[in-house]
Amino acid sequence: MPQPSVDPSVQHDADQLEASLGHVEAHLGALGDALKLQDAVATEAAASNLHRALGHAMECFARAARRGAVPLPCVAAWP
Repeated sequence: MPQPSVDPSVQHDADQLEASLGHVEAHLGALGDALKLQDAVATEAAASNLHRALGHAMECFARAARRGAVPLPCVAAWP
């Protein structure tokens, strides 16, 4: 069955959103590792990196939502 065509800018936004969420997951894991090690410097750095990654993900989500590129599972989970 043929796939429906997707506007390249919408696909780009969806891809950026997916990548940004992957970065959030990676930084969250790094924060967990730093906390397990009880390393204050690493914990602070990881928390700062996670904060930046979350901000970027929020920007990507907002941009994707404006263009209709938010995947359906995200829309369904939104309150």
